[in-house]
Amino acid sequence: MSLRSRVIRFAAWCLRRDAFTVAGARFRAAQGVLNPTAFRSSLLFAGEALQAAPSSGRALEFGCGLGVAAVLLARRGLTTTAVDRDPRAVRATTDNARRNGVDVQAVLSNWDAALPEDLRFEWIVANPPFLATEQSAFKLALHGGDRLEEVAACTRAMARRLTQDGRGLLMTSERSGRSLVLDTLDAAELTVTATNVRRHWGERYFFDVVQSPAT
Repeated sequence: MSLRSRVIRFAAWCLRRDAFTVAGARFRAAQGVLNPTAFRSSLLFAGEALQAAPSSGRALEFGCGLGVAAVLLARRGLTTTAVDRDPRAVRATTDNARRNGVDVQAVLSNWDAALPEDLRFEWIVANPPFLATEQSAFKLALHGGDRLEEVAACTRAMARRLTQDGRGLLMTSERSGRSLVLDTLDAAELTVTATNVRRHWGERYFFDVVQSPAT
């Protein structure tokens, strides 16, 4: 393990909290689900997802984990669905939605495979496994394949599920390989309309707002 990975792992262990608050909403961590207080770029993602969201409509979070972004979107008033391929994450999202008095439909699914075929969304947010290398303290949650195969699967699902005038938000890192991310979006026929770059622990994260291919 590299020195950087050791430092990140130690810092994450020191910072993690089992109960935490984001934008006035209360959350509790769950065994086996990535805790965003340990990997705090996930909290940046939730904030970006909320800030750029529409005021109404249907929202979808891919790879919901504890459901932070999904719960915040539901609190805004969006009809919200959250999917994850880990049943522990689906349960945690359901519990955190209930804790905050909002309705989030949490679905066990590999991307959009388990969703009704005709279901579409005005706002889709995704923080997929985005590293093209396994050299990470959180490799199981972050390794997206040598050619970002997980990001590619995510963007294809996003393109399938956006309404004609819908928008999506994709989070990646400078370590994803920026050109590879853009190639992946292009292959999914998603157009980047805005990019916000945030720095956290010395690393740049990219938040790309994309348009539906039908727009």
